[in-house]
Amino acid sequence: MKNIYFVQVGFEFDGSVYLPYAAGTIIAYCQSDAQIKKEYNFSDIIFKRELLASAIQKLEEPYIVAFSCSVWNMEYNKALAKMIKKRYPDCIIVFGGHSVSDDASLLEDENYIDVLIFGEGETVFSAILKNLIDNNLGSTENIAYRQNGAIIKTPRSYCKKLDDFPSPYLNGVFDKIISENKHSEFLSVLETNRGCPYSCAYCDWCAGKKMRFFPLEKVKAEIQWLSDNKITYCFCADSNFGMFDRDEEIAEYIISSKA
Repeated sequence: MKNIYFVQVGFEFDGSVYLPYAAGTIIAYCQSDAQIKKEYNFSDIIFKRELLASAIQKLEEPYIVAFSCSVWNMEYNKALAKMIKKRYPDCIIVFGGHSVSDDASLLEDENYIDVLIFGEGETVFSAILKNLIDNNLGSTENIAYRQNGAIIKTPRSYCKKLDDFPSPYLNGVFDKIISENKHSEFLSVLETNRGCPYSCAYCDWCAGKKMRFFPLEKVKAEIQWLSDNKITYCFCADSNFGMFDRDEEIAEYIISSKA
């Protein structure tokens, strides 16, 4: 099986650290696919800002290392990715996240990056894994990659529903992290929906300009998981929590679930 690693590095605050939610959602989605589970092993998530030399020691024959890029970890990601490519030249380096511009300029500036993902990552990364099996990466939407010296951008599309997106909390993606870091306090991210009804020019929050909702049962189950696991702080990643009628029910459930 081919080994896949994720890097979503955050900051530690007096012993508290965010669970790598973005990486977790992608892993949970991909693990729900039988073909992917047969071909790939999701080995580890690097989520603490540790020394580069220490981080790279965690990799064993990596086939893909995927980086979740934000303003606070972009330079760290670049430095680590460059080291990985030098040690493992055949490893596929994938960059995605808010700090990946859709003009594909990262591929022009950073020759150690192989693939860029634009927008939400679950369905795109899943498609990358399956299309690599068939040596048909170019049929993957929402990416840019190199081919014969040229940079190829594929068509953009957007997920219209979130009903079949599994939860990294409920599917055990973070169980190993929690069990191996018993002295850490964990912070988390909760999504009840994605998108935004507004169209502010300065904001990229609302991919597709359409509101989509996670099933209420899933949201409540995740809240209960956060409570059961004594998560110290939860950041709500909704664009406008409180706008919809069901938000009151979610807020009441959070209150009732407080540990």
